[in-house]
Amino acid sequence: MTHQPTDRLSFNDAIEIMGDFLEVALSTILYLRNLYQPSIFTRVKAYDVPVYQCRHPEVRGYIAAFVRSVLEEMRKGNAERIALVINSISSGQPLERFLFDLEYMDLSKFRDEADRAVGLIGSPSQSEMRLLLQAFLTRLCVLEGQLTALDAEDITFVLLLTMKDGSTPEHQTAGKDTRPSHSRHYQEDADSSTWVPATRQTLGGRAAELSPAPSDRGDEAASIRAVSCIETGIVDLNLMVHECETKASKRFRPVLPT
Repeated sequence: MTHQPTDRLSFNDAIEIMGDFLEVALSTILYLRNLYQPSIFTRVKAYDVPVYQCRHPEVRGYIAAFVRSVLEEMRKGNAERIALVINSISSGQPLERFLFDLEYMDLSKFRDEADRAVGLIGSPSQSEMRLLLQAFLTRLCVLEGQLTALDAEDITFVLLLTMKDGSTPEHQTAGKDTRPSHSRHYQEDADSSTWVPATRQTLGGRAAELSPAPSDRGDEAASIRAVSCIETGIVDLNLMVHECETKASKRFRPVLPT
């Protein structure tokens, strides 16, 4: 394994930074899509970008616990996708899916755990990584004006983890529903802090896949929008938003700029 004795990021550095960043991004999405009243958010700066942090302890705790558990799977290169799915309360159908896709360097190159803590040739420096995160958050924050509005009285959300084929989370239980919709999709059980298979109801009924392409079902109303990406050569992150057919059929009005 080739190392570079500079301020270049190590694998461990990149994972920790991604964890902090995901907490910021998920909280900001909750604000932008009106999942909660604006009064429970406070405006702060992250990576020099104004963002919104949820002040409610249960919501913050849910996000933090989810991200901590995801990081365990990211360190092994097994986490493939993180999803924030916004569902209609009345119909149970998905309206929007925020999809964070993950790609990893070849982890077999690490000879031992110590290698993971050493800066890697070709990886970003701390300052370069900060600029990448700034650009990502800036694009995320302007997304609100590009999406149609949601009915704030009829939405809820869930955080999901998709594992790579052949991988399962280290800490998992069967869950209360013994009929999972897809074995690769998991959500965290709030009571036991373990992963349980996501059910069809959680994923949105018949829309069991987290990111169906519009052409898969001839669905011209569905929309998949690329938001931003971070390419580090260690862990790469790509965000897309899937506006579902069920949302388009409701004919929401566009979000007007304030």
